Amino acid sequence: MEKHTEYDHQPEVWFADLTLKHFFGILAITAVFNTVIAGFVYTIELFQKAFLPCFIMSQTIGFAICLLLVGSFVIFKPKSNLIFYSTRCPM
Repeated sequence: MEKHTEYDHQPEVWFADLTLKHFFGILAITAVFNTVIAGFVYTIELFQKAFLPCFIMSQTIGFAICLLLVGSFVIFKPKSNLIFYSTRCPM
């Protein structure tokens, strides 16, 4: 008889039921985060350049990363949340 532990049950993964509403929510959060990064880059450069190039650069890089990550989760469909298990596994 096998001994069962609390780690035997795999929790539901957030992208298993990814709907269009959730996808647009992820994009909205990404847009806000990218805008904050654009503002940060703009202030680091001591307001010497215009804000628009910083904004376009941060949005392009941020959305590319976001779409690659979400797309890879949807395509490959991992079976568990590895971060959850790596932080709670006993040694």
